[in-house]
Amino acid sequence: MSLTRRTFLARTAAAIAAQGALRTGVVAQSLLARSRPAGSGNPLRIPKEIPGGNLAISTTSVQMLTGAETAILSINAEFPAPTIRVKKGDTFSANIINNLTTDVVLHWHGQHVPSIMDGQPSQPIHAGASATVTFPVVNRAGTYFYHAHTDMITAEQVYRGLAGLFIVDDDEEGALPLPRGEYDIPLAISDRRIDSNNQLVYSPTDDDHRTGYVGETICVNGTPSPFLEVAPTLYRFRILNASNARIYQLAFDDNSTFRVTASDGGLLASPIATQTCFLAPGERVEIVADFSKLANGSAVKLKSLPFFHDGPQYAPLPQGAEFDIIRFDVTKTGDSKSSLPSTLSSITPYVATDAVEQFTWELGVDGMDHTINGKAYAMDRIDHVTPYNTLARWTFSNTFTTEFHPMHVHGTQFQIVSRTGGELMPSDQGWKDTVLVRPGEAVDVLVKFADYWGTYLVHCHNLEHEDHGMMANFMVDNAGAVREDSKETGGIELSPNPAMSDVTISLPNERESEWVELCDLRGRVIRSARVSTGASQVVIAVADLANGDYIIRCGAHVAKLVVLR
Repeated sequence: MSLTRRTFLARTAAAIAAQGALRTGVVAQSLLARSRPAGSGNPLRIPKEIPGGNLAISTTSVQMLTGAETAILSINAEFPAPTIRVKKGDTFSANIINNLTTDVVLHWHGQHVPSIMDGQPSQPIHAGASATVTFPVVNRAGTYFYHAHTDMITAEQVYRGLAGLFIVDDDEEGALPLPRGEYDIPLAISDRRIDSNNQLVYSPTDDDHRTGYVGETICVNGTPSPFLEVAPTLYRFRILNASNARIYQLAFDDNSTFRVTASDGGLLASPIATQTCFLAPGERVEIVADFSKLANGSAVKLKSLPFFHDGPQYAPLPQGAEFDIIRFDVTKTGDSKSSLPSTLSSITPYVATDAVEQFTWELGVDGMDHTINGKAYAMDRIDHVTPYNTLARWTFSNTFTTEFHPMHVHGTQFQIVSRTGGELMPSDQGWKDTVLVRPGEAVDVLVKFADYWGTYLVHCHNLEHEDHGMMANFMVDNAGAVREDSKETGGIELSPNPAMSDVTISLPNERESEWVELCDLRGRVIRSARVSTGASQVVIAVADLANGDYIIRCGAHVAKLVVLR
């Protein structure tokens, strides 16, 4: 559906004027979902936790609602998809098995990984095939997630179930007295349209493609109308917006204060006390809620407050409506034996004046295409080059659309500097990989790619917008070093490659160094070997190395080695 520039400007002006309503929750339009009395609903499902291993993707039928089973896309036939849980410093490895009749890609959202392991549309696993992904876990503790990222069908595959949590632990977070175990609860919120036969309906219209696909059934961990029995104590909730397009303004129905303790990239410096928190698709927050003052037998609901959205109102539960998300019934006894420190972590802020690069990503629309800098996504086109390990100031500018755009950057986390639409929100604090850009607004972030170089993506996490072009490739360029996505051998031949125990390195006759170095993708030397006089080959043992990608270097000659067992 195309819009004239006049219509765009009129709607944009109205949207800008309404931003105060968005921040304060004033009702521009509201549809309150039917309240659930205590005792009704479905017990919250808790995902199974795994460290990696086989991830078999297939079609599965599950009991979502009473009556007919619901067909979904599953991982290891689990519902909801299993939570991957690892520790910083581990090597994550997974064998992705595609039992579907279409391509699939899994992306490790928020993880700092080599671009060849990132899970991009250019890296499909074809129907009936499999692929191994392995990378060192360098992220700090936090609530991340993984999901489909398949070219042009990301939205439908995520909608049908291909998304799960990816939790990282570390020693810093582990030393804090936060709620743990049964008091540490994941809440992956999604919305679905479900027909009279209990089947998921994904049939977006032109309006859905423009605004994003929203549903009238709110699910948490795949559970419609969920409730959780709790004790009168502190709880930690890891909240993921796993919806295709719906934005949530989280609040408790008793207007109680909760504390935001973490955002996309883990712990904040200090807890933020608030009564409401926006959460866009792809964003995560961790909150600590205190139920200690609630009487036994009482209940409190987490809900989404109303906010203004200048879009179609035909859906049973439109964007910006008010509705319940999950009910907490105080029926248990117990004590999490936890507390909330005033200091959670140390975060060194970037300094805006240190930014070497200034670049703007202009968000737009052209007919049915959603665009960045006037272009719809092309898999083989690099839209921007940014230097490795260099601070940049990026602006996400939403001047010409009337839609919300949660913008996600692959390969790193960033810090949000400013919003032209107002002050930063609780979910804007700390390390971020996804930021909500409202209509008529520009958001500035400071970003640095200090782990890997190669090709990465920036895109809207409204998945219908992503599938219709609001995505771009950018290159993190490390001049003078091998790009980690390079297929060039630089005059060095490796055999075998991938290697399991030893790799034989054949060197060119003309070389300026007699030393061969095996490095990680950050360029750090792991081991070296001297080439004997007159020899043209050297053998290096790799059996003790973690699975993953490495660099072989001899002077200016470089090649990429894959260690895989």
